[in-house]
Amino acid sequence: MPPNGRMVAWDTCAQKTPGARGGGLPDSPVQWLPSASSRFRGWSCAALTGAQLANLLIRELTLEVSRVVMWTDSTTVLAWIQSDSCRFKVFVGTRIAEIQELTDSQAWRYVETPENPADDLTRGKTLQDLIGENRWTQGPPFLWLPPDQWPTHPIAEGEDVAEELRRPTTCLMATVTTNHPYRMPSSSAASVNW
Repeated sequence: MPPNGRMVAWDTCAQKTPGARGGGLPDSPVQWLPSASSRFRGWSCAALTGAQLANLLIRELTLEVSRVVMWTDSTTVLAWIQSDSCRFKVFVGTRIAEIQELTDSQAWRYVETPENPADDLTRGKTLQDLIGENRWTQGPPFLWLPPDQWPTHPIAEGEDVAEELRRPTTCLMATVTTNHPYRMPSSSAASVNW
């Protein structure tokens, strides 16, 4: 029997864990953001939308939420969420920082892309395919299992996307004096013999 009272955010759609008590959630997904300039930026936008949706549901639902689990099929986003947001350029960095404010970074888990119901609409499924009982409305089959049997993080770390990392900055400081290089300034109390 699956645990009760949990909310699960799927990138850009939310689902109740099977068997959870209370009223149903809206079935419509949040629209994908097509203006993202790269897939990596799009992934960070999707994760942020999921974090914002989870936060909204926790605040607005009359159900008690005991645990939130966030899912993504991007090992890159998982690695970003676990790292310092200041490492990234402004676009990705601000989104990662907000995700970290809205969610516990340990609440994020990995799901294989073929098991991710958020991808169903991008994989050629029609609305007719999504009517009735299926993983879009019921969640993927692994959610019916105990949490210790859910997918685990892949061993390989997410890639660092060079285009999204801030360039290292070097700050140099030089002090220029007008005195002779071998003579101490006259205001100095020290004396040097050459």
